[in-house]
Amino acid sequence: MGKVTVIAFVAFSLSGAYYTLNRNQQTLETSARVSDHQYEVLAREAALTGLSVARSKLSGSFSSTSFSGHTGSGDYAVTATVAGGSSRIISTGNVIGSDDVPLSYRVQAEFEGVAGSSYAPEPPEFLQYALISEQSINLAGHVSTEVYLQGEDGSLLNANVHTNADLSIHGGRVSVEGYGSYYGTASGTGKSLETSFNPNYAPTEQDALYQVPEPVEVPNYDAAAYVAKVLENGFGVIEHSGDLALSGTLDYGTRDNPTVIHVTGNLSNTGGAVVNGYVMYMVDGSVSLNGNLVSGDSGYGGPDESSIAIYSGGTVGITGNVEIAAQIYSDGGVEIGVDLGGNPKIYGGLATFGEASIEGTPKVYYRTPSAALAINWQDVENNTLKMVAYSEW
Repeated sequence: MGKVTVIAFVAFSLSGAYYTLNRNQQTLETSARVSDHQYEVLAREAALTGLSVARSKLSGSFSSTSFSGHTGSGDYAVTATVAGGSSRIISTGNVIGSDDVPLSYRVQAEFEGVAGSSYAPEPPEFLQYALISEQSINLAGHVSTEVYLQGEDGSLLNANVHTNADLSIHGGRVSVEGYGSYYGTASGTGKSLETSFNPNYAPTEQDALYQVPEPVEVPNYDAAAYVAKVLENGFGVIEHSGDLALSGTLDYGTRDNPTVIHVTGNLSNTGGAVVNGYVMYMVDGSVSLNGNLVSGDSGYGGPDESSIAIYSGGTVGITGNVEIAAQIYSDGGVEIGVDLGGNPKIYGGLATFGEASIEGTPKVYYRTPSAALAINWQDVENNTLKMVAYSEW
């Protein structure tokens, strides 16, 4: 090999090695940037959690405070300063990033204190049913809906069932203490269509089962829009990354200031849980309720209503001999007692954009839904703390 050839070969090899090293360095830098962004997201979630906790504290006691805490995504440190009728909250989320380097994210919000919350007179229409579906409803077995309140307070209520598609009843043991309505068609075995619907309150001569000329509007799940609406209304949102399992005794907000939790994964409660206060779970994934989820002390002395809301972007499944107290909405459908059966009892209402399949011997005790837990859909005129400024960095 000639001298010129050797020199050219060495030069080419060095050039290739330099290119490879440079490319590897760029890859490492890109990976580091991606990793840092992921840690930044976690730090932001921790900061937002601290902001929501501070907001709840100020609603209970409108005075300056500072505290720290830990959430699944990281730590947070919060300072809330009150001056007159205004307050400023600065919440810093802290995580350990790549190469063990601390990373922080800060959010700041300013609030004005006002007299109280002014919710809509009633929640959206689709929440005012024991069971409603945008798609078909299939009832089989010994399914029943009843009005939860007894006596005079419950005498003007019905546990109604509605579908914007087709209604199907299999067997003669379905019992609805309310009206049945449908936009598509209705079919049933034997005389089930004639005997299944018996309104508790019948102010007119309307047939117990009837077809409607227009469907009832049932929305699609939209997490981004829900979070934006809640914040616009002046409430805080706790961000929870991944799945969330409920268990034990859980203490949340008040009717004037309900706790709102956005879950990016799935929600479950195999072990059972008791919920004190008012809470709304906005769940991007599916919901599986195989343990009790009951309401403890809601802290509200007004007319009876739900104090727990579960809104899911996936399916909602309830099985086993469980008691569930919640107003429930799902985008992907509702399955009660399917496959695994059981005798679940739901105290609230079920709404879904998907199909509703209910089998076995479940009971839905219709309970008046709360407008305080519909703040992701409706406007709130006033709130105990009204957000007037917000920034993050």
